[in-house]
Amino acid sequence: MFLACLAAVPAPACADDTAAPGRAEVEAQLRLAAEAVEAARVEFEARDVQLKAARANLTRAESARNVAAERLAEAQALAAQGKATRAQVDELKAMVQRAIAGVGEVRAEIAAAEAAITRAQATIAAAQSAVAAAQEGVSGYLGAAGAEG
Repeated sequence: MFLACLAAVPAPACADDTAAPGRAEVEAQLRLAAEAVEAARVEFEARDVQLKAARANLTRAESARNVAAERLAEAQALAAQGKATRAQVDELKAMVQRAIAGVGEVRAEIAAAEAAITRAQATIAAAQSAVAAAQEGVSGYLGAAGAEG
């Protein structure tokens, strides 16, 4: 929107000897800021997908842990009756431990994804601030050009 307005406005002259940013520079700043916002949004969306996948993995990992724990409890009960061997119980204990570790790993993935989302949100906010600053530059450019006309 601002870029279209800039096309119709001549370059401003400065009364003092400071060089005003040219239209091309102002357009470039605005374009870069807008691209940074878009890139940050893409990063946010990617991290959000990653978080959703990790949460689904957590559900599966917790289910696997619960199944392993149930199988261990059954094996321990059978072992008490002499119907399961100590090796079978030990194997199931190891399975439960691996499942518990799997849950921990997925929880770490979730924490990492949540941290990445927080960083992406901060990047979006910073990029939006850059757009606002660039828009102020455009407004200043338009104001300076309009004051001459």
